[in-house]
Amino acid sequence: MTSGGGEAAALTAAAAAALCEAAARGSGGEGMGGAAAQAKALRQRAERLAADNASAYADALRALGEVDAATGGGRDEQLGAVLARAADVPLAIAELAADVAALAAELAGDADSAIRGDVVSAAILAEGAARAAAHLVSINLSATAAGPRVRAARRSSERATDAARRVESTPL
Repeated sequence: MTSGGGEAAALTAAAAAALCEAAARGSGGEGMGGAAAQAKALRQRAERLAADNASAYADALRALGEVDAATGGGRDEQLGAVLARAADVPLAIAELAADVAALAAELAGDADSAIRGDVVSAAILAEGAARAAAHLVSINLSATAAGPRVRAARRSSERATDAARRVESTPL
């Protein structure tokens, strides 16, 4: 369990959202104001998740220390609960990054050549952020690899990958 990977994934998703925001504002197309507002909201949430990740990591380390010091019954359940909580922030990052990739895919349909590179870059960056965050969920929950959080993180990663592929294959 590390804090650096989650923060990097969240900040990468924030950068991807910023690219979407700039592309939407720069395109001037109909309905782009809504896309720019959505991208801004995603960027701001990703920035908060980067900070939340550091706090969640510190809380998990403290709780793991308490579980390690505990004796008696219930230790495995306590450990499982600590690790599940530690997976919540990277799961939120994976889901958000998938949303950013999906927004980039929507923008790609209306993108002119001046902003196309930014939209494609946003989708690829968001895909990487989703994949990294999903991997962190898997690491934090390695004892329960088939659990609902791991499955949700993997679905988010796959959704981001699908969106990035659609953007890359969108004709100019």
